[in-house]
Amino acid sequence: MVLYILQQLVNALSYGSILGLLAVGYTMIYGILGLINFAHGEIFMIGAFSCYLFATVLNLSWVTAALLAIITSTISGLLLERIAYRPCIRRGGSVLTIFIVSFSASIFLRYLFMMFFTDKRRAFPIPAFFEKMYFVGGIVIGLRDILIFATTVLIMLVVSYFVKYSKLGIAM
Repeated sequence: MVLYILQQLVNALSYGSILGLLAVGYTMIYGILGLINFAHGEIFMIGAFSCYLFATVLNLSWVTAALLAIITSTISGLLLERIAYRPCIRRGGSVLTIFIVSFSASIFLRYLFMMFFTDKRRAFPIPAFFEKMYFVGGIVIGLRDILIFATTVLIMLVVSYFVKYSKLGIAM
């Protein structure tokens, strides 16, 4: 029972790291723009699907696919802000109006993707390097999990440093 709990803790650290990065992005958007972006998860979805398409359809390496996915989701987020949020804010839209626009953008993007992608599971081509497993006292720790956690810690440290010590970060 103890091994099971420890194994789930390792799994939770990996999954929680991904959710933590989402939360940092969500919090930064709220802190900078002062609005709740219900479409934040859908922007993440655009990044995930574009990474999948770049890797499988265009047959790009996973590094190239990931970098292009970051660019794609960044552009998607900027377009969403320019097309949906900025006009509403410029016209002096109420908090409720911006809330409705944000929620509507979320629903629109979700169902737009459902039109093109079914709900069937897809496998992302992961290099064999990431499938390496370490066995520590009966607990299985994947290299992928270690890298996800380490990357998350690194990104959070960089973002924290940026927000606390850079001129732009302090101004936010």
